[in-house]
Amino acid sequence: MDEGEPKLSKKELNKLKRKQEKEAKKVQNDGAKTGEAEASASDETDSSKGKYGDFVSPRKEIDASPKYTEVSELNASLDGREVLVRGRVHNSRAKGKTCFVVLRAATSSVQVMLSVGEDVSKQMLKFVSKISLESIINIRGTVVKVDSEIASCTQKDVELKPTEVFIVSASEPRLPLQIEDASGLKHQRRPRHRELGHETRQQGHRSSHVHERGDFLHPGRCCSTLQLALWKRGFRQIHTPKIISAASEGGANVFEMDYFGRRLIWPNRPS
Repeated sequence: MDEGEPKLSKKELNKLKRKQEKEAKKVQNDGAKTGEAEASASDETDSSKGKYGDFVSPRKEIDASPKYTEVSELNASLDGREVLVRGRVHNSRAKGKTCFVVLRAATSSVQVMLSVGEDVSKQMLKFVSKISLESIINIRGTVVKVDSEIASCTQKDVELKPTEVFIVSASEPRLPLQIEDASGLKHQRRPRHRELGHETRQQGHRSSHVHERGDFLHPGRCCSTLQLALWKRGFRQIHTPKIISAASEGGANVFEMDYFGRRLIWPNRPS
């Protein structure tokens, strides 16, 4: 120490020493935090980037229309084959590093299983688990034969392990009326002698919605069969105008007519 400089007391020297140690420790901690942040960023690298998100329709002049496989066609004979399917998210359940999705198309359904690994990142699994029910999605993945039957789906002997998941049309996060709820209410009010006996819940999946569709499909099939039989016998089907006794719509949408002295209305609507 130079003779011209004031001599520090022992107390001041200790204070200066503590300050220097504090600054050195702060620099060391900042360096450690930076290293941890870089390591964390490295760990969180999204290996599935570009393999999930919102669907973008391919340009016709560049890509040919993709070939889809129907959910109803998925079976053990396709084991190990890569397919592209489209359907609605009927149900989903995520736990830890695994997520199960029930994909529905018309009256068929198949289980989709995602597990964090080489083909599925944490970010992709989180994205899929948050897709709202009844959203339409595209899934590209491998068909895998299962050892035990999947009772909650119509395709019981296989499941899909996806590598790509894209949302084609997202539904509202909470629909005013879920299909699950509608199916339950209808069956509760159905007379006992008309019950179909399919009110079973397995893994949170109600199978009754498939049979609800039968209420619409079967009458349509019966009508088609009857029409075909009559056509073969020379009958022809025509749609005649319908007349009613009072206007059921706005005045601008109806036509008045005289029918043998009676005032009748001819609605302006499809018969």
